[in-house]
Amino acid sequence: MSTSLRIAFALITLLTASACREIIDAPTDMGVAGDMPPPVDAGPCSPVCGGETPVCLVAEDGGVASCEECAIDDDCDGNDHCDPASHECVQCFDNSQCGTPELARCDLTRHTCAACDDNSQCAGFATTPACVVGEGCFECNRETRGLCNGGLDVCDATTHHCADRRVHSVERCGECVSDDDCAEDSVCAPMTFGSSSTPVGNFCLLRQSEAAGADCTTSANAPYTHPDTVLSLDGFAGSVCTLTLATCVAQNDYRVTTCTEDTDCGVEGLDDGYCNAFGTEGAMRCTTRCSVADDCSSGLACPDTHSPRICSF
Repeated sequence: MSTSLRIAFALITLLTASACREIIDAPTDMGVAGDMPPPVDAGPCSPVCGGETPVCLVAEDGGVASCEECAIDDDCDGNDHCDPASHECVQCFDNSQCGTPELARCDLTRHTCAACDDNSQCAGFATTPACVVGEGCFECNRETRGLCNGGLDVCDATTHHCADRRVHSVERCGECVSDDDCAEDSVCAPMTFGSSSTPVGNFCLLRQSEAAGADCTTSANAPYTHPDTVLSLDGFAGSVCTLTLATCVAQNDYRVTTCTEDTDCGVEGLDDGYCNAFGTEGAMRCTTRCSVADDCSSGLACPDTHSPRICSF
């Protein structure tokens, strides 16, 4: 072999060795192959779990493995829990996971905490053990009135807290916060006044079934001779005997409240009370409107000497 050929062969060998060394020593993060993550062991799940179902769960009976959202609570974000039936992250799957008086029940349809629908769901709250359906756990309700001073005091049906007032202590037409405020023959009912049915408040009114002759319209029931269908604060639905042309506020002012003008009597802003001369010394007292004597307290007259007609003293 000539000298020139030996030199050419040596150069080719040198260049080939250098290229091979560059390929072998090339960084692993270069090129297409370098972008691929290292292989992952899929375990019993294939393909590898990910996305919204990142947990590989093997059935307890050794059955087919599946990809699920969770297996334990720690697989869920925040305060969510892993439902053992569906393996989904939910707010709750039993009542114990709903820990506030406002939201004491787990709605198993939506798996969210909701207001109670039974007293048992409030049993864990020492100061609010009574359920008001759809509202939450409170100090008392009608069924648990015994919690209020051993049943001697009233459970306020408007606030669901024990009131500092004895049961059956409010007279007819007195303001009330519960049916238990009233005598056993009466209920605490909302009262309205006038053609616009303006709300006046809640007052103790006799159930018509307990009225004389079981009929409000008889004279023996005066002045409560007007039957009205109501829903009481504690759920009684039926007829009560109420006033025809006055409110309980005006009726309670009758003969008792001194006045100088009509607006001093009855409910402010309503024409339910009137101021009229009382006795012979020029004193003025409140009275009520009437159309017949039965609109007035028993034994009193409804003379036509005043317009509108009012009950005499």
